[in-house]
Amino acid sequence: PFTDKMRELLKTISRRCASTKILYADHHPVTLERLGELKRLASEVVVSRKEPTARLLVMLAEKRGKRIPHKLLRYADAIKVMELGLKPSDELSKIVKLVASISRALKLEKNREFWEKMALWMSNPLPIPLSQSELEVLKRVEEELRRRDRELEDAATSLAISAERLGCFRFIDARRKWKRRGATSLATRLSRILKAPIALLVMLGQFEILIIRTRSATAKSIGEELVREGLALDVGGHSNLAIVRLQRSYDLSRVKQLLLKACRELL
Repeated sequence: PFTDKMRELLKTISRRCASTKILYADHHPVTLERLGELKRLASEVVVSRKEPTARLLVMLAEKRGKRIPHKLLRYADAIKVMELGLKPSDELSKIVKLVASISRALKLEKNREFWEKMALWMSNPLPIPLSQSELEVLKRVEEELRRRDRELEDAATSLAISAERLGCFRFIDARRKWKRRGATSLATRLSRILKAPIALLVMLGQFEILIIRTRSATAKSIGEELVREGLALDVGGHSNLAIVRLQRSYDLSRVKQLLLKACRELL
């Protein structure tokens, strides 16, 4: 997404690599909102809230007359199904499962060599199967993910008991109990358990983060209200799952008041 950090990165690229063209593809709401600013920094911009970035990149390549290998096209189709939460067709179900495994492996392994192997395999037009070593990586990742999923479920069940009712929201302070990655997944899991919109407060690095999970497209607008009120530095994520970076000296009671107000006005 086109955040302040990304803006500074694009400025650095433009300054140090003046002859380099920047092609920017994205689907996050904040990027669409700052489109004018982004267009001044990039040579070409392709954005859409209705398409995942993978599909936008396919469109960008096809516009330039590039032939997209079949596996990459199927990958992009699978990403769209996953992003939109759709049920895959029989034809796509196997590739969706494979794409999910590859995506999780890339996030978990953080291995450049594995990333390059996956990129080369998907861009190869020949129907070459994955090697035994690559399949072993995916198998290991699936086992690790099952373990982490159990940990996430246990943490969500434990935290759900401490949820504070704030109108329609359930507010959970997990600053002392959750200090690792996966906080957005935790918020989604809590939402399923409690069957209500969630406001989850966690500590990530040097900042306290409020994750707002709603069923309707209101989470991001609540986050933006927190920024306007001087309680937060910025907000990212999507319309129904907002990641709000709070000011160091924020007033928690005011944050709770705004959540109550949001219940009355937005939800």
